[in-house]
Amino acid sequence: MSDAPQFPSYTFQQTDESVSVAIPVPAGTSKADISAKVFGSGTCIEANVGQKSVLQGLLWGATIEQDFLWQLEPSSSKDKDSTMTLHIPKKSPDAWPLVIKDRIPESTTAGLYSEVSTPRIDVSSLHKLAVAFEKGDNMDRDTARALACYTEAAAAGYVPSMLKLAGSYLLGDQDIDVANGLGVKKDVQRSFDYYQQAAEAGDSNAIYQVARYYQVGLIGDGPDIPASLPWFERGCAKEHPQCLFSMGLLHYKGQISSAGPNYSEAMSYWLRAYHQGMASGMYNIASLYLYGLGVAQDKNRARLCYTLAHRKDSRLTIPEELLQATPLAGPGAPSGSSASSHERAGASFSHKRTKEDSVRQSSDWAEYAVLGSVFAIAGYFLFKYSRLP
Repeated sequence: MSDAPQFPSYTFQQTDESVSVAIPVPAGTSKADISAKVFGSGTCIEANVGQKSVLQGLLWGATIEQDFLWQLEPSSSKDKDSTMTLHIPKKSPDAWPLVIKDRIPESTTAGLYSEVSTPRIDVSSLHKLAVAFEKGDNMDRDTARALACYTEAAAAGYVPSMLKLAGSYLLGDQDIDVANGLGVKKDVQRSFDYYQQAAEAGDSNAIYQVARYYQVGLIGDGPDIPASLPWFERGCAKEHPQCLFSMGLLHYKGQISSAGPNYSEAMSYWLRAYHQGMASGMYNIASLYLYGLGVAQDKNRARLCYTLAHRKDSRLTIPEELLQATPLAGPGAPSGSSASSHERAGASFSHKRTKEDSVRQSSDWAEYAVLGSVFAIAGYFLFKYSRLP
């Protein structure tokens, strides 16, 4: 769900004899850019690409230091990451739940790397440790340590940790039954701060959340549409579907300009939202055609657009009066959309709507209700970033 610049994460596989760690690195990375080593009698690892740490910390189990190897697999395309693979031989066949168990102890680095004055761990491993402490995977469950690890990783710029904390503080799990929760009290301001940090890092879902906090008044003295607009616009620049849909709704309601509703702008944003997978965008376009809002009234186009929306999401209903109309003929859906002959035949799910209800209800559906989308996405982050890969 994130398009923000990320610190490289890693995946690993193991046998009784070894652990293989695969780390994505930028296309064009050469062997000269990479440094990797196991040290501290085979208990610690350090891997860097240029000046950037990609894997660093105390290994889960002891290894055979002198047999450690790494290799670089160049990408087949300049748009695709290359892969650095570390081959770490085990001293014993014990299963490793994680690659990194903890920080590199200062006693290990002292005398070996005099420039190192503090224990080290990469943020991806720090986040994975937080998940393990939170869930109690192969260790005692420790929510205090989990929270500390998430907080430190977020402070180091790791977006998944920011989103995890934002969702935790928005929902609050100290007094409710939340599996694998962190035991934190609800704190909307702190939640907003983490979403804003992730948004500033470029994460499009976080950008949407910040916009919604302003829009519905979760932050500040109440709903603040002007404050939400720059964030919605940033999300639209990334083609974020909910940002696009919300901008269409704001234009439809006349909440952007003193000149009132701008139906053509609303249609433009809703069409973009539809192309990003949001069926309700096309559904609202259908309503504009059905009632002649900003366009010439055209029930044929309305019926086709409703059908396109219904085909993408069957919960969106087609007005009963259109299902009873004669088969479609003439112009089709808006430019940029398409329908098969089967779609043009209409759909079987219907519901009678008034002109006033049609756009409003379909809009509310896509927003999951005023506060619903904020909490729904927060819950998604809470789940998504509480899992080990």
